[in-house]
Amino acid sequence: MKNMIDIKKNKETCLKLLRETGRDGIEDLIVDLEKMGYFTAPASAVYHLNCEGGLVQHSLNTYNAAVGVWENMKNYCPHLAKEVSKDNIIMAALLHDICKCDVYKRKKESSGRFWKFGKEETAPYSASYDEFPIGHGEKSVILALCSGVSLCDSEMVAIRWHMGPWSVNMDSNEDKQSYRAAQDRYALTTIIQVADTLAAKIMER
Repeated sequence: MKNMIDIKKNKETCLKLLRETGRDGIEDLIVDLEKMGYFTAPASAVYHLNCEGGLVQHSLNTYNAAVGVWENMKNYCPHLAKEVSKDNIIMAALLHDICKCDVYKRKKESSGRFWKFGKEETAPYSASYDEFPIGHGEKSVILALCSGVSLCDSEMVAIRWHMGPWSVNMDSNEDKQSYRAAQDRYALTTIIQVADTLAAKIMER
């Protein structure tokens, strides 16, 4: 998929979706996403979509997977039509990983070998968490809010916990209880978590 990324088309699609929400502060958010390098950043240093434009491609993959899960689950759980809206999915899916915009830096020379699907590859990016080291999902929520865009509770919670149990400190009872409550209270949390996994582990293989 890395060789098939159309950065210009993905940016246009992303902007169209964000503007569809009509959300307060959406234009300010778009300005900040541009400044942060969201549309050209990689999705990872080593694994899924570690290439220019990988982050927005991953975000769109997460959105498409989330819509698929949501549409299918409404056949079994009709209440989801009222509990989760398309706008909720757009905001949570497209913003869940904006924390990564300043994390990955391209190396002057590719180095650092790793194994992927039985093949040895080199990592073109290095990762640094020195800038605003406040956490993963937490950072995405804060960056979005600081841009001036309006997020509802379910969107903030879904973004915060999109990594699922991987973002839970198992030594912290508060973390475990908060994650459990996030799943129980907001269906969007589980939808985005599942979609993020489907995107990274299946759509981006």
